[in-house]
Amino acid sequence: MIVVTPLIAELRRQYPAARIAVICSLANELIVRYNQQVDERLAINFHSPAGVLKAIVFLRNRRFDFIIDCTPGFSTTNRWIIALGGRGKRSVGWTEPGRRAFHTVAALQPDRHMVDYYLALSKTALGMTIPHDPRPTIVASSEHEQAAQQFLSRNPSRGVMVGVNLSAGSVARQWPLEQYRDLVERLSSDPRMSGLLFGAGRQREWKAILADAFPPCIAAPDADILVMSELIRRLNLLISPDTSLIHIASAWNIPVVGLYGEDNENFRRWQPYRVPSRILFSHSPLNLDTIEPAVVHHNTLELLRQVGLPGIVRLES
Repeated sequence: MIVVTPLIAELRRQYPAARIAVICSLANELIVRYNQQVDERLAINFHSPAGVLKAIVFLRNRRFDFIIDCTPGFSTTNRWIIALGGRGKRSVGWTEPGRRAFHTVAALQPDRHMVDYYLALSKTALGMTIPHDPRPTIVASSEHEQAAQQFLSRNPSRGVMVGVNLSAGSVARQWPLEQYRDLVERLSSDPRMSGLLFGAGRQREWKAILADAFPPCIAAPDADILVMSELIRRLNLLISPDTSLIHIASAWNIPVVGLYGEDNENFRRWQPYRVPSRILFSHSPLNLDTIEPAVVHHNTLELLRQVGLPGIVRLES
């Protein structure tokens, strides 16, 4: 959902009188809840018949001129929703080689970042111009902003604040705990730096273990994604495997050291977007085990120096 927000912004800029509605998953609803460029939101469970029916009724009851399918892949569910709810309205979206084109305007799988892909789709379908520097947008409430600020006030940084994301969402993208321990120890031994540790699921335990072992590093609170966004907004740099936190960092122009399995089309679609970054690839597409903590630490220092952060002068690994 985060990578769709530049498209929403451009639709609003180029069609200021248009009514823009978003159908999204329950997990993604927070990303657009406070976005004033969106007029209406429907959050559903796409794996539930009741959710799919709700989406169909939502489309049938509204007279949309155009439907943009932003699913990053071929979705039979979305095809049914659009076919039954859209009533033959024009639509644009993803297709795949060998499949019959469903949408009025269809494009093959992208070989570019998803932000650029969605904008290119809309240019083809609607004649939109593409902005020079599109940027994802995340809008939080004042309560989310205050929660992040209050947390950091209780846990002040001793200088440069580096975020470390411990969670990955899949085994293939998960860096091992021992490698994180080595990296966090290196960061905490530098008097110029503090670390903010992010983790969900099993990695909640990891961040507590590492924060206890290396006190200059603190565990981020277990909060929703908008509080996480406000915390990332206040970082100097983020270290992360391939997750949504990288897209959040891109939204706030926060430099990223990204850990990836291999340089493939998936990486090109979901890599850090228009931010200073260092990308480290594993020797295996099955896991990140071969990425060395010393290399991550070295690239962190180099990137901080590259962006001109005061105090980061010498490289120490």
